Amino acid sequence: MNTLEHARARRLMALVAVCLLGTTACGGGGDGTPAPAPAPAPAPAPTMSCASGWVYAQIYTDLRTPVRYWISDTAAQASVDVEVQAQIRANNQYYSTSGRQMTGRLRLSLWAIPANGQISKHGVVGHLIARTPARLTGGTDPGEDRMIHSSVAFAKLPATGTNPAAGDYCIALSLDEETATGTPPCLTQDKFCLTSWYTFDGAVRFQ
Repeated sequence: MNTLEHARARRLMALVAVCLLGTTACGGGGDGTPAPAPAPAPAPAPTMSCASGWVYAQIYTDLRTPVRYWISDTAAQASVDVEVQAQIRANNQYYSTSGRQMTGRLRLSLWAIPANGQISKHGVVGHLIARTPARLTGGTDPGEDRMIHSSVAFAKLPATGTNPAAGDYCIALSLDEETATGTPPCLTQDKFCLTSWYTFDGAVRFQ
């Protein structure tokens, strides 16, 4: 080995010794600790378009502002705590002319609607996150949850539920009333049909 080769070997051994000490030149912290892992790249924002808005499918009962929801976690398929908030109004003119003195049982349903799903008066193609009974204030017969039509309720209701599979979803809150009559009649198996719903602005990513 000639003089030049000896010099190169000495420099290489010195560099290895420095790197073993964990200097910043070799990716360490200078104090013997390994270099920190790079920060993960932020998750891309949802690309779905979810415009807020109301739809009134029936003439019986409907949702009114304020309408809000809260989910404890956005992990896919996680069990979550949910809170929904809405004002519910009964259509007094309809009930007075139809001879009905009470609404049917009411419930609020929180939905995650995928890009290939939909919510309409015919039903929902999506994932049911949570559901909770809702009542009008000042009514009678609470055991059956059937309330006088002239009442208005402000509901802020807790519930538990399950998130959908990973993906981007629009979130919607529906008001469902139990009734076997109407135009069109409610033909679902449990006799609960959507009377109105609200779609929230902005998609939510579950992951």
